[in-house]
Amino acid sequence: MELQLADVTLSYSLVAPENPRAVLIIVHGLSEHGGRYFKLQRELAEVDFAVFAYDQRGFGKSTGRRTDVAHYTDFLDDLKAMIVVARNTHPKIPLFLIGHSLGGLVVSAFCIHFPNGVDGIILSAPAYEFFPLPWIIHFMGVVLNFVCPTIHIRYPSNPEKLSHDPEMTTAFRADPLIQSSGTPRFYYALRKMNDMVKRRADQIALPVLILQGTGDTIVVPEGAQRLYDKIKSEKKRLIFYDRFYHEPFNEMGRERVVADLFSWLNDLLQNKGDKICQ
Repeated sequence: MELQLADVTLSYSLVAPENPRAVLIIVHGLSEHGGRYFKLQRELAEVDFAVFAYDQRGFGKSTGRRTDVAHYTDFLDDLKAMIVVARNTHPKIPLFLIGHSLGGLVVSAFCIHFPNGVDGIILSAPAYEFFPLPWIIHFMGVVLNFVCPTIHIRYPSNPEKLSHDPEMTTAFRADPLIQSSGTPRFYYALRKMNDMVKRRADQIALPVLILQGTGDTIVVPEGAQRLYDKIKSEKKRLIFYDRFYHEPFNEMGRERVVADLFSWLNDLLQNKGDKICQ
């Protein structure tokens, strides 16, 4: 399915039961696309959740220059448009966001800009603190943003550090929609969004679940704890998974992660006092 916006067309999928209890939107990470979450969509649909997954602009099957964005708020506007689609399709039920890595940063930024936009968020290895790029790539990203902001620069990509599951590594390498280069202005927008979230994370007040592997070498695992500590929500939970790499939903032992997600969502939905955003 496609969503036509003013400057891009977003590609998305929906897996839904007949009478869903709630609706979720999955926001993917850097290099990847929403199609990598189809298994999670099916699993959530089997327990009565409707689940959208979309390709952010410049990723996957969505249009736009690859791994490029003029302003980080473009990502937030795209997510807001997807929320409108989700609410029109499934009105008057709770809506949650699942954001992985870059997607976790986008979801966090969205909740700061639009504090009443959704009913809760799930952050999988959010890009709150990430390990630094090689200095030459960082230097090129900063300098070229003022000279050639839309030129593409390859960045390090190591699929073996995403999951211990060799099948996931093989699938990632064979996926034609995976990307491994980005523009200087994308890097600038990413850093600007990251700086904003670090300054204003204490403004996130809705229910939050953070899922983080301790063996992650892409984002700093301890950063999840610092984000958790800064968030002011009264309903927040942080779960660390021992030795898990960067993608909890694709790890060996992912069943624990999915079960924890189900449990958290069920606990929220069973609390009849929760306010549902409309």
